[in-house]
Order: sequence, then C-alpha cells, then structure tokens
Amino acid sequence: MLALIAYLHVTAGYPVEQTWLEAIKRGAYESWPGLTYKLAARHCPSSDETLLGHMAQPQQHIRSTRAVPATARKDTTTAIARNNTPMTHEDSSLTIHEVPINYIFTDDTGCFTPRARSGNQYMMVALHSKFNIILVQPFQTKANAHRIAAYTSLFDRLKGHHATLDTHVLDNEASRAFLQAITNNGCHYQLVPPHVHQRNCAKWAIHTFKDHFLAAGTAPTFPRDCWDLLLPQAELPLHLL
Repeated sequence: MLALIAYLHVTAGYPVEQTWLEAIKRGAYESWPGLTYKLAARHCPSSDETLLGHMAQPQQHIRSTRAVPATARKDTTTAIARNNTPMTHEDSSLTIHEVPINYIFTDDTGCFTPRARSGNQYMMVALHSKFNIILVQPFQTKANAHRIAAYTSLFDRLKGHHATLDTHVLDNEASRAFLQAITNNGCHYQLVPPHVHQRNCAKWAIHTFKDHFLAAGTAPTFPRDCWDLLLPQAELPLHLL
C-alpha cells in the first residue's frame, strides 16, 4: 500500500498532503483505483518535489508580535461595552466583493528560460470565475500575432465546454488589436488600473500554477527546453486538486 500511495502521489503532481487529502475527501479521485482517504492520510510521502514547489515565504509585518498595551486593551473594551450594539455592515471596514460568474481573467507570465524548442517563451494564464479552473497556453513572443492566438485558443477551449464569457479582465498593457479580438468574440473588457495589478485575479492564478508546475517533478534526463510539452499534463492534476 505504501508503494501504491507513493506512486499515486507522484501521478497527482507531488501535491501538499493537506490539499491532496481535501481533494480526495471531496471525491475528485474516485476513479483512481486503490486510493482512499484513510490510506492517503496514513502513507502520504514527504518528497523534495513538494517542498520545491511551495517555498514562497509569507509577507513580513502582516501580524505584529508586539504586545498591545494594557491601556489600549482597556479603552477598546470600554468602547465596546459603552456601545453595546451589534456592528452593522455599514459600520464594518470590511467590504465584500463578489465576482460575477461570467468573468474571465487573463495575464501573461514572464519570459521562461530556457526557450522551448517550439519557440515558446511565455504562458498566458486564464482563470474562469464560474468553473474555478486555471488554463494555460504557451506562446512565443509578446507580438499581437502570438498573443492573440494564445487568447483565442483559451477562449475556444472555454466555449467548447459551454462556459459563459461576457467580461474579460486584463492588464492595461493590452494592445488595440488584442482588445478588438476580445470585442469580436462578443465580450466586454475591463482594464485594471495602472500599477494595481493585484486587481487581476489571474495574478494569483499564475502563482498557483507556477507552484504546482515546479512541484511536478520530471526525470533528470528530461530536456529542459521541452517544458511546454508538460503543460497539458500539469493542468489536469491542478484541476483535481
């Protein structure tokens, strides 16, 4: 059983144990023979590939380690007791943003090294808000001919699965030809403000896919300039997780 779970863990792309167990419990791996939540929880291995793909450090200073002065705690308690009223949505400083289910977010990665034998150097990453899936498409250069072709491929894949696409959110670096291609497909487009790239949800999709792609180990003899051939095999385990 230990060898079976180790083999299935490799097949799944060396995922983090907790993420893998949650996906198994959700039923994403029902068709995998011999894989159960109990066996995976007991025999899930710890591999170097998993650590390699999840070495991102958390941002500093997001949780202070300083002790709150006693006077500040007393003033806060007194203010709450004085009001003695539940906090309404208008009083809260938290704002909840709901993304409509027909949105698609896209963004491009940086230049990959080495350049693939096919000439691909970049990836366009797309996130569909309803299906909650991440799709990737490699392309060669940032020229309109290659970039629009990558977008069209992603668009056709989503339309082939009957995905509703009404609004396309992307960075403000898009060319007029790219925006016209979006309009020709019957979609509206929204450009995120300059220098506020985190408004584009595809930014987080890129982080997620890169971590997963790095964790998907290959044989030492696998040619590094064939990395784009691994993208279809990397997408499926990511969707299962």
